[in-house]
Amino acid sequence: MATLEKIRKRSGLLIIIVGLALVVFILTDLLSSGNSLLRGDAINVGKINREAIDVMTFNALVDERIEIYKMQSGDFSLQNASRKDFADVIWDELIREKVWGSYMQKLGIIVTAEELYQRVKSDPNIQQAPVFKDQVTGLFSDALFQNYIQQIQDNQNNDQESRDRWKQWLNFENAIREQTSQQKYIKAVEMAIYIPRAFGKMELYNNNQYFNVELAAKTFESIPDSVVEVKESDIRTWYNKNKREFRLDEPVRSILYASFAVNPSSEDEEKVRQELISFTLPSERVNPDGSVEVIESFMEAEDDSTFVAMRSDAPFNREYIRESKLEDQDTIFRGKEAGYIYGPYLVDNEYRLTKVSKVKFLPDSVNARHILLSFQGAQGSQANRQPMEAKEMADTLLSYLKANRNQFDSIARVLSDDRGSAFDGGNLNWFGPDKMVKPFSEFCFTNKKGDIGLVLSEFGFHIIEILDQKGAERSLQLATIVRELLPSEKTIEDIYSKASRLAAAANDPIRFEQEAAALGTVIRPVTDITPMQEFLVGLGRNRDIVRWAFNEERKVGDVDINTSEGKSYVVVKLTQIENGKYRSLESVRNQVKERVVKEKKTQIALSELTKAAKESSDLKTVADRLNVGVINARINFTSNIIPGIGNDPKAVGFICGLPAGLHLNPFAGELAAVVVQIKSIEPVSDDGNYENFTKGLENAVKPFVRTQIFESMKKSANIVDQRHRFF
Repeated sequence: MATLEKIRKRSGLLIIIVGLALVVFILTDLLSSGNSLLRGDAINVGKINREAIDVMTFNALVDERIEIYKMQSGDFSLQNASRKDFADVIWDELIREKVWGSYMQKLGIIVTAEELYQRVKSDPNIQQAPVFKDQVTGLFSDALFQNYIQQIQDNQNNDQESRDRWKQWLNFENAIREQTSQQKYIKAVEMAIYIPRAFGKMELYNNNQYFNVELAAKTFESIPDSVVEVKESDIRTWYNKNKREFRLDEPVRSILYASFAVNPSSEDEEKVRQELISFTLPSERVNPDGSVEVIESFMEAEDDSTFVAMRSDAPFNREYIRESKLEDQDTIFRGKEAGYIYGPYLVDNEYRLTKVSKVKFLPDSVNARHILLSFQGAQGSQANRQPMEAKEMADTLLSYLKANRNQFDSIARVLSDDRGSAFDGGNLNWFGPDKMVKPFSEFCFTNKKGDIGLVLSEFGFHIIEILDQKGAERSLQLATIVRELLPSEKTIEDIYSKASRLAAAANDPIRFEQEAAALGTVIRPVTDITPMQEFLVGLGRNRDIVRWAFNEERKVGDVDINTSEGKSYVVVKLTQIENGKYRSLESVRNQVKERVVKEKKTQIALSELTKAAKESSDLKTVADRLNVGVINARINFTSNIIPGIGNDPKAVGFICGLPAGLHLNPFAGELAAVVVQIKSIEPVSDDGNYENFTKGLENAVKPFVRTQIFESMKKSANIVDQRHRFF
């Protein structure tokens, strides 16, 4: 009881203690979770003008762009692009939107609704789209264009596809609006560019005035490195004085790596080959009841499609190939009859076993008619019906037309969405095998005269009737069992063991090199890797290694084994971490030492020239004392080459600023120290008209301005890029 009484008396102190404990607990959680104010918000991919971009919003934009790309390109598995590619695009667009937008708002630059409409309408993609062309004149139709916009706006709430289409249109409009406002700003800046007349005169003389000179030069290359003493203090002093030359715009990493390709072994290859050979022979299978079942060989199989489907890594291809179109390995099948088998044979990274399944004579040309029933989303479609509605309508019409062929002409005129052929009752006249889209062509050339059927293409559902056929060419249906060559589990384990062995030696540089050579690989460096880099020299796309190198817990000397998308095992060693404003001295030590050596050689060359010229009254005496020849040259400001010296714009600029006469005070260029005699300066024809030169300078400046305006804006904006943590 006494204890409780004491607690009651000190209740205020107790509340303070409990409160402090809670604060400590919350702060500890924040600081340890990566969400602290000091470390930045862990859910943000970055900030633009202090506006945070959270990862969920950013990912939604990336996903949306990927879906648009898939629909437009057909690259549904992203074989030709990566998620990081779209992250780069979206990030650049956000920067442009927020940085440009901020400037446009401050300056009052706007794009009116009428201006936007005219810009959108004049876009080449809009002007050339078949859906907006008048079917009579073939010209762009303003009415069709306005009707299309109104239609997708009215239908935007019908379904997800309609919502996506309207959203894509709004994105297109926004892109045109931003592009237009940017063009206005750039045009305003370009109109402010002024090149003074004096600059035009200077350009005239720079291009046309020549100096006839004699030189005595002491090249830095002629001074041996052995006479130059470089101290550690020299290196540190030069670095501290000039480290701005090594400024870093973003963190960088450097690595060493050795790669072990995960390829099938010769044993793996032979196993696949023997398995394919076994398919050419009958085999037996013991059933659960103990009975023995004989399995037919590939040659004996009556249903090649089923036989292939059960044994192949690739589906059965029902397409007939004309013998005149057979290429590469398939030419072996010309003239062969059904049942002929060839293989196993190797193509790329696959073993194949091919059988001539069927032989058929296909026509050279076909006369057919069709009725097209299109739907929303089909290529070139203006129809409002959904795909299932179009399918049901096509099925109904097909059943009717099979019994009433004489109605085909009139129905095509009224219902076909291919208005080009509808006026002729759907008749397409004669066409060759490569004229139509593939599903349409296959039906017409693999069926016979009089057949009628339904085919789906990218344009919609086609009801097709084959009116006539001409010619015949021998064609083959090839049944191919395909087996991709893949490494076995044992092969993968053996390769991983090699990688592990090398990784274990990575901390000892000498042993690292020795083990790599013993294991049949080479250690290669990759330097100056940036946070959002994707391609690594020698490794191709590999974001995993980049993310590993930029992990906050990583330190120099860390080693990892990366799977590199299952194609190889890569042993990676982190050799350099640069997070500062400037590169560290150690990372640029060799470059700094070279610059120090050059400066010391410059002083030696100037000293020798000064000594040689001190008691000389002519250039030849100076050259003789230096044991070098006199160089005769005709020099122009726009040419950086000096005979006998090389590309030295600094020395050329010095010479072109001298009056005629002897100049024995030495000057240090990029490659040599020189003394010079200007023998003559060739006169320039100057009529006082410099307009062509000022225009030339203006035209040279404008493209630079166009490219640098946005870069200048970006530098002045507050941009923090943390995307490498997520992509």
